[in-house]
Amino acid sequence: MRYARLRPGRLPARPLVMAEMPLRVAEVTRGRYEVIDGHKRLAAWKAQGHTQVPVVVEPVASVVDHKRRLLAANAPPRTLTALDEARVVASLVEDDKLSTPW
Repeated sequence: MRYARLRPGRLPARPLVMAEMPLRVAEVTRGRYEVIDGHKRLAAWKAQGHTQVPVVVEPVASVVDHKRRLLAANAPPRTLTALDEARVVASLVEDDKLSTPW
């Protein structure tokens, strides 16, 4: 699962304060990690030529829990758009076969 597809977008025009904000990652298979929070920071670090970045590794969890954490990580201050939320919900329904409560 590539969580980055759930958070597309351009880098913000203002500089990011990256030193204080590690990426949040989760192990998806043994030794392979996916970014849950910090896709734009990762892109900015890569653009600046960094080959190592600070991360916080989330506990092992299900794909559904990873998506829940992605949404929670972007709750106030709001950086998640309605379209981003819709992509995550659509992925939960289509990819993870969950049903909507309505």
